[in-house]
Amino acid sequence: GTLTDSPLIVAKKTIMMLEAIRMRMGPVDANKGGDWKKVKSANRSEYGLGPRVLQWCGRELIKWAESLEIITPKNHLPMSRTASDYMKGHSELKTVANLDRKTCRTVFTQLSQQTRLRSIFVTNGRVDMASLVSKAAKNSRKNEDQWADRPKWWKSIE
Repeated sequence: GTLTDSPLIVAKKTIMMLEAIRMRMGPVDANKGGDWKKVKSANRSEYGLGPRVLQWCGRELIKWAESLEIITPKNHLPMSRTASDYMKGHSELKTVANLDRKTCRTVFTQLSQQTRLRSIFVTNGRVDMASLVSKAAKNSRKNEDQWADRPKWWKSIE
């Protein structure tokens, strides 16, 4: 059989792979508090996403792993094994990608952003999203975010 024959296996392998990436990217700076400059700096970290979205996605991975029954009892974290962990020493296999810490962080940040956006859209619906976008625009100005380019509709919010 192929992976398309078993969506449950695909889901389990995906969550384990994401956890492996999360573990290899290193810790998320969870500086809570401090002066305004430190808070502002933290919000600009992680490619402008800030640490909270990465922390949120880590918690979501745990929820998904619990529902898929792939939690490690010892530390209550998702299993983080990938096929390559079990296939060392097989000369017929070729490594096609080796993700270093920085690359893992970039991949996990991008996945976290898209996952969080999807969650917000699903939770809030179309009507509430208009209000949230307006609030985000105000927060962006308050935080003095620098934009290389803004969508044309952005000025109508200001």
